[in-house]
Amino acid sequence: FPPPSRRVALLTAALQARESTQPEDVRWMKAAIAQAWRSNPVESAYCVGCIVVSADKKEMLADGFSRELEGNTHAEECALKKLAALKQRADEDEDKDKDKDKSTRSSKYANLCMYTTMEPCSKRTSGNKPCVTSILESKLIGKVFLGVLEPKNFVECEGESLLRKKGIDVKVVKLATDKEWIHTHCLRPNHHILDKRGAQPFRIRPLRANGANDDDGDKDLQRAFLAKIDPGGIALTAASSARSFEEPRNKKGKRGGGAGGEER
Repeated sequence: FPPPSRRVALLTAALQARESTQPEDVRWMKAAIAQAWRSNPVESAYCVGCIVVSADKKEMLADGFSRELEGNTHAEECALKKLAALKQRADEDEDKDKDKDKSTRSSKYANLCMYTTMEPCSKRTSGNKPCVTSILESKLIGKVFLGVLEPKNFVECEGESLLRKKGIDVKVVKLATDKEWIHTHCLRPNHHILDKRGAQPFRIRPLRANGANDDDGDKDLQRAFLAKIDPGGIALTAASSARSFEEPRNKKGKRGGGAGGEER
């Protein structure tokens, strides 16, 4: 066996290999967090956001958030349903084009990257299909980027390990300047369930009939976050007059995004 110091070094390297601080990954995870804030909060489920982008990470193809579609849907499930419809239309268009080489059929929809604020579920108390199963059955996703692992409030989730076993590349996204920033803001839309501070319990967020949030504090958080981030010009519904939302600053005083300390 290697000496203890070597074992620690090997373990550290293995853990770092499962993380990403790349600017483009941080950028898309922020977009997924924005989707999570659109979720209608309920006592028995998390508020999660999901973004699916092209293999080169340059184009957003589909998005989703918890309970966006009918049927107690999860964020990944909603994004995959939109993606399937998009691919079907692309396939139909290609079928109409007699001059197009069918050997390259819908190559745009291969080895895609999924960004989700929380680990895809491996089991569901509702009995619906788990998101891990949907991801694998789609045969479209090559990489999955997580914000946080699923807390153990409802079920024991094995999504990350199951995806890895099936050959999906899974990484946790972190800011290079503050490793807890992404984690914190992926959990924040769920503070009606979680109390990570251990100080005072968060109350369930009351809802209006149209699904809007009555809690002014939550609305301020949502508006401030959405107004602050702009991942590559993605259209996000946000109040332009929201209060400033601060990311942690690096030593040079810039707001740190990825490894390059990009300013946002």
